[in-house]
Amino acid sequence: DHVKLTSVKATGTSALLEIGKDAQQIVVGRHSLGRVARWFLGSLSESLAEAAQVPVTIVRILDDEESSVQDAIANALTPSENTVTYDLPGSPLPKNQRPIVVGVDGSETSRHALRFAIDLAALHHAPLQVMFCWQLKDLGVIPGYENAVAPVKVGQRRAEEILAELMAKAEIPDGVKVSTNAFHIPASKGLIAASRYASRLVVGSRGLSGLDAHFLGSVSRQIVNFAECTVTVVH
Repeated sequence: DHVKLTSVKATGTSALLEIGKDAQQIVVGRHSLGRVARWFLGSLSESLAEAAQVPVTIVRILDDEESSVQDAIANALTPSENTVTYDLPGSPLPKNQRPIVVGVDGSETSRHALRFAIDLAALHHAPLQVMFCWQLKDLGVIPGYENAVAPVKVGQRRAEEILAELMAKAEIPDGVKVSTNAFHIPASKGLIAASRYASRLVVGSRGLSGLDAHFLGSVSRQIVNFAECTVTVVH
């Protein structure tokens, strides 16, 4: 009774941007374009994640074709007469018990993503994992190292301070279990690795779009393309 079906004569991106401009979020599936085809043609999910003014959730399902290609690669690279399958270890937990992971960096955009993830965790009674994947360039000027490169252990301490400051301002409802971690790794690599163990990955969009996003890439674009779980991009 609460489902409304709407037909619009427009491209998928334009139609969904118009219909969903005042929505809580827009939800789409992820089509299985190959990496080269995706680079040249783009995709609906990428376009929405870049252009929407509301959160966009992309549901990813590994299709049979992609799975069979991965199996073929595994067999080609395994010197054995036995048939092998592409099945790397993932989370031992069922999907409904895996944490929601939100990537933060201390920016206002990541504050929006954190608020969205907290509400999501409360709604689904799921644990929340807050991750700050950092590199030295992400930390700004570290006191005492204004004219020198700070050691990794000093950067780690500064990253943990930024994360603690962010969490101190967050309003976390009773009953939501929150864990925090700072990792010295590029954000896209760290969060894509986390997606194998998460039920949902939440990230903020920093506004990189058009040719800049196409040629330079962005964390949210890479995550939309390569994450192994459902992804929500918050604007």
